[in-house]
Amino acid sequence: MLECQEIVIEADPSALVEPGVWPVAPVAMYSGAREVLEEQVAARVEATQRLMLFYSGASWNTGGGGQRPRQLAHGFAAVAATVHMHATDECQIAAAPVAVANVEEWTTWPDAEWTCLYIGCPDELGAQLAEEAPADWVVWYDCVDDWRQPEFGDWFRPEREALITARADVVTSTARYLHAHMRRLVGRSEKPCGLVYNSTMLLEQLAGFEDPEPDVDCVFVGHLGYDWWDLDLVRLLASNCSVRLIGARPGAAAAHRRIEWAGEVPNARLLPELARARVGIVPFRDLPLTRSVFPVKYADYLAAGIPTVAACTPELHGMPYAEVTWSPYLFLEEVQRYLRRPPSRGAVREAAAEFGVRAAVTKVVNLFEEGGLW
Repeated sequence: MLECQEIVIEADPSALVEPGVWPVAPVAMYSGAREVLEEQVAARVEATQRLMLFYSGASWNTGGGGQRPRQLAHGFAAVAATVHMHATDECQIAAAPVAVANVEEWTTWPDAEWTCLYIGCPDELGAQLAEEAPADWVVWYDCVDDWRQPEFGDWFRPEREALITARADVVTSTARYLHAHMRRLVGRSEKPCGLVYNSTMLLEQLAGFEDPEPDVDCVFVGHLGYDWWDLDLVRLLASNCSVRLIGARPGAAAAHRRIEWAGEVPNARLLPELARARVGIVPFRDLPLTRSVFPVKYADYLAAGIPTVAACTPELHGMPYAEVTWSPYLFLEEVQRYLRRPPSRGAVREAAAEFGVRAAVTKVVNLFEEGGLW
């Protein structure tokens, strides 16, 4: 089993931006520490002879599906020097992430026997990185969302995603719908194309963890500001049971006597917060976007030992301890059923192993090996 190794940069304490919140080991984030970071990355490359550059469309501390590149960078740090890149980030560390705007500065150092460029966002910079990547690099495109949907704005260009896919040696997707989309783009090419579901970091916190006594019926964790989140469904649920919402509260959200707004909770404290509930909920609206999403929160709920009831989320059909409904009253009925007959938390957590970061890394390594790329 892969063991995660964190690389922590020792820099001038005055450069400290904020304490890290990784759940596995102490991690700090620094700005203005490029020279120190280069030394650390070079040392890790010398030890592993592998360099993996993760270009993300989200910053290091992003929640929700934006965690995907960060989690993979963290997981692959067991076997490679991993660098997390985001166009607007300052220089950051944890498994050695840093922001870069181009590939060129990584082609002259460090001298790795094997270099992989991961692209998790098919924007203009992602396409530029794919075009500039040296021929002997492995390029990995990870389709994490249906970027064609209007909720993401108008930056997406199908031709950029097609360019990245054509250059990629390996293609992965986070959901079955997205996997079918990528299979169409890959066409008759024999390049490895795999389905690797979104995962959770919370499994790393379970050693020695003791479940608190549940004090709320339902919990939701995630971003609350998008149109696909159904506040009316949550209000209806709150007329029958207690609900705790974890995330930044939208300005237009009205109060309800049985809805508790817990605010944002860092990953380091998320596991006990989720475990204080009996059921995890995914109250989505029926939109093209929600039909293509495999929610990270589902994997987090499994790690907390609680079942999931989801609305309008077909990617969760057939998943362990998950019920997908298509009407408000069926949603309520499934929640009540789990409240009356809760499953064993141990059994739920056994199912979570398939959705851990280590499992995701193993699946990707298998794809690399399938293509003779590892």
